[in-house]
Amino acid sequence: MLKRPFTALRQSLALRVVVIAITFFTISSGVVGTVIFNQIRDRIIEDRIDNSINEATTTIAAAEFRFSIIQGTDTSILERTFNDVLQLGNTPGALLFGREIALVKSPENEIATLDFTRTSNFLQLTSIPSDLRSDLVDSTEVKWRLTEITYLSGRSFPGVAIGRKILVQGAGPYEMYVFFSFKGQQDSIDIVARGLLVAGILVFVLILGIAVLIVRRVVEPIRRIAVTAESFTSGDFSKRVDVEGDDEIAALGRSFNEMAFSIQQQISRLENLSRMQQRFVSDVSHELRNPLTTVRMASEVILAAKSDFDPTVARSAEILMTQITRFDQLLTDLLEVSRFDAAVATLASEPIDLAALLRETIDEFDLRSTRVEVRLIPMSASTVIAGDARRVKRIMRNLLSNALDHGEGKEILVTIERKESSVDLGFRDFGVGLEPEQFERVFERFWRADASRSRERGGTGLGLAIAREDAKLHGGSIRVFGEKGRGALFQVTLPIASGQPITDSPTDLHAQFDSLG
Repeated sequence: MLKRPFTALRQSLALRVVVIAITFFTISSGVVGTVIFNQIRDRIIEDRIDNSINEATTTIAAAEFRFSIIQGTDTSILERTFNDVLQLGNTPGALLFGREIALVKSPENEIATLDFTRTSNFLQLTSIPSDLRSDLVDSTEVKWRLTEITYLSGRSFPGVAIGRKILVQGAGPYEMYVFFSFKGQQDSIDIVARGLLVAGILVFVLILGIAVLIVRRVVEPIRRIAVTAESFTSGDFSKRVDVEGDDEIAALGRSFNEMAFSIQQQISRLENLSRMQQRFVSDVSHELRNPLTTVRMASEVILAAKSDFDPTVARSAEILMTQITRFDQLLTDLLEVSRFDAAVATLASEPIDLAALLRETIDEFDLRSTRVEVRLIPMSASTVIAGDARRVKRIMRNLLSNALDHGEGKEILVTIERKESSVDLGFRDFGVGLEPEQFERVFERFWRADASRSRERGGTGLGLAIAREDAKLHGGSIRVFGEKGRGALFQVTLPIASGQPITDSPTDLHAQFDSLG
């Protein structure tokens, strides 16, 4: 499932542009928005802390003044004064800042019988940070810490705790803490965050719209050009790109149309030339067939009476008959090539025993000086497939003839290997061999690895090309591997069932070449 989005991104330029634009915007806006938000939040909190310290300093000074004017050590007076100090948190200014007060007996207070520790509005003493209390032990200055203001009811708010040690007349040293809630500031921060979020969404929609507009303006014309190019590959050369405007995209469309027109003309000329060549080869081959038949009949009569001729004339008659046979084979091959070019070659499918057909083909050759070994892999495997016996035999004959021509008179090894959906025919010779750059050229028409080399049998130069076309007609293939001086291996792969695809993995020709050598 994860592959589908990546495949869509790889195949769609428009989607890729939009995704890249959104990604860059998201990253940049996230960084910028975070920096701005943090600066605003820090500024609001810092201002709140500064104002809170000033307010707390004033409140603590006022409380300290009240405690300093207490007359006597009457417990009721102290109780009332402590309660009055707690009421300092309920002044109009205090309500505006959300102020709470706590009075806590200092650890060094030695008056054990009196403890006026108390808080306003049921504030829990756990709201006082422990490190803040530690700072006040040996200091008379105002200290502060960020804290969580917690009430007995369970409510809590973020805020700041500001404290200083004070001396209560008649009760000893106490710690006074003033708490200021950040709830109002937090509400302001939330408003800023929502504003930034809404602004970000609006800008995101704007960027997305711009990206889509650019994609439609740039990518859509390119997509139309791609569709037109695909119609070219399917053979429809009449399609053209609609051009609008005078910008770079329009210039690309006009250039493409001019190129398409030029290609259409060139392909038309090549098709006409190809048709003329095919017709020429076909007509010439047919026209030469009749006079060649007459010449063959006359040559056979002369050859039959060669015993009555002078030895030189008799030898000339034999050479004449040999060349007429080669000429007849050349015409046959040219006719077959013209059928392949015209796409009119047909396949007559029937059951074929490859092993029997191979032995029959080998028997047609004069093998007095060359040994041909046949191996079945595995030995008990069936060698019957569905195919055109005439064409399969021609493949065997052409590859065996090629092996004899280039095998230097050494042994030739032919293998038949059956697989799940195909059969491999291997023709391994140990002659002159091939260079890597010649692996594909050997199947070109009339191409020879060594044009100056004289061979006993000779050939038309079309055998391997026709063999490959016959293999393709069956749905198979021919591959080759060789090394200079070590021979060559031609492997024919044919499907077992006619018209069925080959699902077997291709054989490693290099490894097979070495194993058979």
